[in-house]
Amino acid sequence: MVNNLSKALELQAQGLSIYPLATNANVPLKGSNGFNDATNDINRIKQWWGNDSTRNIGLMLQRHNWVVIDIDNHKEDVNGWENFIKLKRPLSPTYTEKTPRNGLHFFYKIPEDVEIQSEQNAFSEALGIKETGIDIVTLGVPIAPTVTNNGAYEAMDGKGFADISELPDWVAPLIKKKENITPFKGNSGMKYRSGDLLDQLVKGESVGGRNNYIRIVTDRMLGTGAELTTVYEMLQIANDHFLDEPLSMKEINATFKTRVNNHLRKKGA
Repeated sequence: MVNNLSKALELQAQGLSIYPLATNANVPLKGSNGFNDATNDINRIKQWWGNDSTRNIGLMLQRHNWVVIDIDNHKEDVNGWENFIKLKRPLSPTYTEKTPRNGLHFFYKIPEDVEIQSEQNAFSEALGIKETGIDIVTLGVPIAPTVTNNGAYEAMDGKGFADISELPDWVAPLIKKKENITPFKGNSGMKYRSGDLLDQLVKGESVGGRNNYIRIVTDRMLGTGAELTTVYEMLQIANDHFLDEPLSMKEINATFKTRVNNHLRKKGA
């Protein structure tokens, strides 16, 4: 049986802010606030993993001013590593983890005078394509020894968090600038339907409930009146990042088409 309590305590001793993920998954515990719950408090950490030592581990990057360049390789028609090579830009040696679906997480320190924000399909403008298979992560990220149904997150080359290098200076200029949003605990006030939808979207779902999750969030997003292209893109993001194991694009497309047709019938379109 997996016992992550000792690893969680080891990370705490290193001064890292961590939070629990679901067993056999890379999504937050149901009912939790994900990376917003991250702490270095030893008593809270003992409670989380003492209650269930099989819980996986997430790291709050922002607390340490770190960033992860996430290069994916799990879509049939999108190869993040091939696209990264096309950038013809070097990555300096740093702490790196292999992800369960043959991707790579490169951890870097953000220089004091640089602002970096999370971005899906990073470097799309530089590459001239919409989907790059490369993400920039600045908030929460699963870390070794997290284990999912697809495999484990594994540290490479015997390195650790003490070996994290500074972010190469070419990265920031190629990242799209967005309005800075700092995560806080709690909510922003009275929760509206859209806020409840966002909470549900980010919490994700484990393997057994994936299809139902996609169906429900599709219906709810359609109910907001958003453009169909917006709903479809959000579904792809949810599928890639909020499910323990993504569904095939064939399944996503079939569900999307069915829910859109059902939505239009109800509207009398």
